[in-house]
Amino acid sequence: MQLLCMGIYFPLWIIGFRRHSTTLQPVFQVHCRNTIKREIFKIYPEERSITLKLLDSLQGRVVTTSEMWTASNQKKGYMVVTAHYIDASWNLKSQILRYVKNFELFLYHCRIVA
Repeated sequence: MQLLCMGIYFPLWIIGFRRHSTTLQPVFQVHCRNTIKREIFKIYPEERSITLKLLDSLQGRVVTTSEMWTASNQKKGYMVVTAHYIDASWNLKSQILRYVKNFELFLYHCRIVA
């Protein structure tokens, strides 16, 4: 993504996300990552139960996929497991079931537990 500033295009990482957001909408406040993380953990139990009820109520089949990747600036692996299904209106829907931040530790834990 590039931004036009005084007739010159700059990548977003040079400008900075907070500065970019403030320029677009001065009233908008960008929260720190810890605040966002705390808010996500607050709503997680309710959203999890909603997702489990939804998957239990489906008439058709559910397909699960997994994706793995590594961050280029870190030596950490990531994995996400997603459920895909077709709802009653014949729309393809997807729900994230599990997100694992450090995939190598997850595999190590699975070997110990199993």
